[in-house]
Amino acid sequence: MNKKIKTLPRELCLIMIFAVICAAMTAGNPKFLTAGNFKNIILSNFEIGLVCISMTCVILTAGMDMSVGSITGLTNMLTGIFAVNMGVDIPAAILLALLGGLSVGVLNSIMVIKLENSNPMIITIGTMVLVRAICRLLTEGWTISGFDKSFKAVSYGKIAGINNTILLLFVLMFAGQWMLKRTTWGMHLYAIGNNEQSTYFAGVNVKKVKFAVYMFSAFMSSLAGIFLASRMMTSYPDSGDGYHMEAIAAIVIGGTSISGGEGNMIGTLFGFLIIASLKNGLGLMGVSSLTQMIFIGVVLIVTILINNILKQQHEKKGLLMMKKNG
Repeated sequence: MNKKIKTLPRELCLIMIFAVICAAMTAGNPKFLTAGNFKNIILSNFEIGLVCISMTCVILTAGMDMSVGSITGLTNMLTGIFAVNMGVDIPAAILLALLGGLSVGVLNSIMVIKLENSNPMIITIGTMVLVRAICRLLTEGWTISGFDKSFKAVSYGKIAGINNTILLLFVLMFAGQWMLKRTTWGMHLYAIGNNEQSTYFAGVNVKKVKFAVYMFSAFMSSLAGIFLASRMMTSYPDSGDGYHMEAIAAIVIGGTSISGGEGNMIGTLFGFLIIASLKNGLGLMGVSSLTQMIFIGVVLIVTILINNILKQQHEKKGLLMMKKNG
């Protein structure tokens, strides 16, 4: 008689991990478990959340975009240059900054498509370095401040008493989940990640999908740069630095496979919340940023192990079902 293998849904495991982290952080500092602090967690990490959404789509295709932080930095600096240094109206400055970020997306997309035998990670590391250097050259390393006070409303405006960025993040996350599971484009992302060649022979325009996904990544990273400038009311050349690593960590914790074809946006949301809560809770306890990275690294490793165990159990369950049906 075959032994039944019970598997826990990955999302349930993520909820349990998140609950344990919240309990531990609250024990370290009771201020952690307050509505005001949870609001602060989302607001202070909102830009990384935007990057996580598009990076999930990129990774599902077995791709990688290491330039997201640099694109955030570029649009952050361009917003300051246009709005403060050149005196352009805020809406026009935002549009011009977005175009600047999207131009990097065009470069990434074309290179990933044309250099199909090259690893997207290596390609985007090249643009990451290039764009980061441009950020520093634009203002010779100086920060830009002096935005019009109205610009602050972009990040701190409210709808029905709730901060608009908090609403936007959750709306985009759930819209992303719907897109991945309910649209043809979402299905194409999974198909390319599982087997690009078979997807091509099935009639899918793989190059078109890849172009779109790297443009989407550049767009979301550009939005992050603009929101960051509004939240800080300052543009600085190192803005967005490290965003790619935090986004990848959140996405992997959420169960998306680096090799592509597996994952979802709900998992990414919980991965984002786990990383953001860890950073906030450890900060409240006075833990240094370097030590925080150690804790995050440990959580990442533990979560990867849990995901691997769940995957093995799922595969065993599938084999048993096949034997039973056979």
